[in-house]
Amino acid sequence: MMPVGGLLGKLTPNWIQRGPEPSLTIDEAGVLIKNERRRMVVYALAETDQEKLTIGGVSETVAASECEKRPAQLQSKERKQVYVGLYQGHLPKMDKMGIIDYDQDRGTLECGPKFDSALHILEGVADKCVDANGGEVA
Repeated sequence: MMPVGGLLGKLTPNWIQRGPEPSLTIDEAGVLIKNERRRMVVYALAETDQEKLTIGGVSETVAASECEKRPAQLQSKERKQVYVGLYQGHLPKMDKMGIIDYDQDRGTLECGPKFDSALHILEGVADKCVDANGGEVA
């Protein structure tokens, strides 16, 4: 009988286990994948040319996407709701997993040691999935 770890290694796609940089565990990958806000934080960091982002800027980006509005059209309530969710839950969790380095006191976040692994996993999953309307995931 094959040990569970050996079986998981055979069933786990190669895009979850990457090279020498720290990799996410399958449980961490699941936590990341299952929440849209966490995925959006990874994409926001991947798409910026800045080393660090502010929680306010990321909150505005996420809120605009969720509300399908331009950032200038957002109401403060919409921004605040996303900010609180990121500040209290998502960003500390992502920091603990090593996906981001989150400085709660300064309100900044940057790529953590497992960021590349997280991005690679999200890209791999997106390549295999369709959105709710049956179209390709962007």
